[in-house]
Amino acid sequence: MISNQETNGRNAIPPIRMLKYLLLKAMNDVSDVDLVERSKYDMSFNYFLDMATEDPVRQK
Repeated sequence: MISNQETNGRNAIPPIRMLKYLLLKAMNDVSDVDLVERSKYDMSFNYFLDMATEDPVRQK
């Protein structure tokens, strides 16, 4: 039997986190690629996004 998650794809990124990504992008004047890279290692970005250090950053 196929589970519901397998047929519907991966879970969505929470809308609040997406809004926070857009705010960080506007406040720091960075591109999408730079924003993803900085959110991998910049602890202030992770704190603002309510992400733990071990949480993966989605690329797309």
